[in-house]
Amino acid sequence: MKKIGVVIPCFMGGDITLKLVEDLKIFADLIVLVDDKCPLRTGKKIKKKFNEPKIEIIFNQENLGVGGATKIGFDFLLKEGCEIIIKMDADYQMDPKNIPKLINPIIKKECDSTKGNRFTNAESLLKMPRVRLIGNTFLSYLSKLSTGYWEIFDPTNGFIAFNSYALKRINYSKTDNRYFFETDILFRCSLENININNVSIDSEYNNHFSSLQPVKEIIPFFIKNLKLLFKRIIYQYFLFDFNVGSVNLILSLLFGLTSLFYLIFLLLKTNITNIYTSAAEASFFSIVSVISMQFFLSFIFYDCSVKVFLRKK
Repeated sequence: MKKIGVVIPCFMGGDITLKLVEDLKIFADLIVLVDDKCPLRTGKKIKKKFNEPKIEIIFNQENLGVGGATKIGFDFLLKEGCEIIIKMDADYQMDPKNIPKLINPIIKKECDSTKGNRFTNAESLLKMPRVRLIGNTFLSYLSKLSTGYWEIFDPTNGFIAFNSYALKRINYSKTDNRYFFETDILFRCSLENININNVSIDSEYNNHFSSLQPVKEIIPFFIKNLKLLFKRIIYQYFLFDFNVGSVNLILSLLFGLTSLFYLIFLLLKTNITNIYTSAAEASFFSIVSVISMQFFLSFIFYDCSVKVFLRKK
């Protein structure tokens, strides 16, 4: 049986986190709670209640954020020889009873990692507060584009599992220390072609605190996702590889820039000479624009289907 470790980054956890740890004990061989300068003193409460070898408490001297705390937990569990490593949030939105379902594809070697997905069950979605649903949906589509995991949804979901070999391949030390960690680690996974499966899970929101406000984070996440998208394109299509998708992207940009500059030329010509654009000129602009769009759609098709196929091969 594989050794299973769980990391719980904890800020504003409180009594609900004590219940989480209690319910986790039957599913995990080792639990590490990283008290991220929690004002509710959750780490000390757990240390007092659970004096057991399988439960480890790490106290951060300063608040590092969910990403920073998770990375400390990852380091600890890898050093302890855990073969499957799970990250869970301290607010008990995710039921530990989902752990067997989450890790089963990894045990069967169907994939390297799994991620919980709350967007596959209509009843689960109806439980989600409307504002969070809108924010999470928007962030999910941004994440698909920036990470290349078109088949993965629900990027802000903190319920994720790795086999130790895959986690060691990921340069997770460079990931974001705050809420963007969940998306950033997917980006790092994509650079290593880590095969990640969706796992349908339910979630609970009643009386559970979460400091993440998806709508408030849309603009910061949007900017960070654009940066990831640019880096992913450079790495996956020009530095690490040059493929059909690279050719499609280059041709799309060339034809797109040609149509843009030609449009500017036509507007300037019309403004200076007061001569309207001819049908031939308008047709040339339209044809070049359509060709650019066709090459761009071919690139998107390659990115969201061919690369996914190669990753799962």
